[in-house]
Amino acid sequence: MSSVRIRWLAVSVLLAGGALAAPPASLRAAYRRGDYATTIKLLQPQADAGRVDALIRLGQMYLKGEGVAADPVLAVRWIRKAADQGSPLAAFELGVFSATGVGGPADLAAAAAWYRKAAHQGYADAAFNLAVLYRGGRGVERSDALALNWSDAAIAYQPATAPEEMKTRFTALRDSILLDMSPDERIEAPRLVSADGPLLLAQPSNPTELLRKGSREYPRGLRALARGGTVVALVLVRADGTVGDSRVETTSGYAALDAATLRLLGSAKVEPRHVDGRAIDSWRLAKWTWTASEEPQTFSRMNAMRPVH
Repeated sequence: MSSVRIRWLAVSVLLAGGALAAPPASLRAAYRRGDYATTIKLLQPQADAGRVDALIRLGQMYLKGEGVAADPVLAVRWIRKAADQGSPLAAFELGVFSATGVGGPADLAAAAAWYRKAAHQGYADAAFNLAVLYRGGRGVERSDALALNWSDAAIAYQPATAPEEMKTRFTALRDSILLDMSPDERIEAPRLVSADGPLLLAQPSNPTELLRKGSREYPRGLRALARGGTVVALVLVRADGTVGDSRVETTSGYAALDAATLRLLGSAKVEPRHVDGRAIDSWRLAKWTWTASEEPQTFSRMNAMRPVH
């Protein structure tokens, strides 16, 4: 096996502001001067209100023991709240925690599941880590095809501003995987039909029909209480453009909304994937947002995701 190691994100980056929405100036100033008590005081109400960046920052402060007693279990709990809202950064961090045993025993299978949630939203480091896990069969069944596909995805997801070290490291992983594969295996890898690999985005050809049906399907009790949420689902698009199997990857937080989403997706019509001029079955991602308003739901693209062929 190659000496390539899983890429971890330094926890200090999260509190420097880079990957998250900029916190209030007073909060940043308090943290920079080491006034962690004030930082916690300012963060807590934002986290209680469910603001994703505050949840992650507060979790990291509990992890490092800044202004509070170090508590990995509480750190995981706060960051899990952000992941439950669909944050790819939070999902990636939970993958790191699961892999390294932060807040509980190390669990590479759980780490792979969290990395996949982040990677399905275009998070480059998560895709890289998945490639490493699939190449070594760590927490997942070994698969050179999935390792290659995820390494390709990691390269595709890198931002234009990615440092050269990162680009070189990602390319080196892909090259080392290719060396272990036969020519036939390299050809077949992109044809793999699996919900565990990089997925294209499902865009329905009948959105008006789905929106109309969604208005009827919105659970009355939740709509009356103005309860909404976003569901990310995996859907199997058949060669004829109909949807077969589907399952929730990221929950809305309400079982009734999740179930309604899967019912709607069963009625979607999606352009199938084509390989060598022939339509084939393929797994896709779908994102449905329920909002208790005049337009109660939308079927939309996942902003960070870029298709991988």
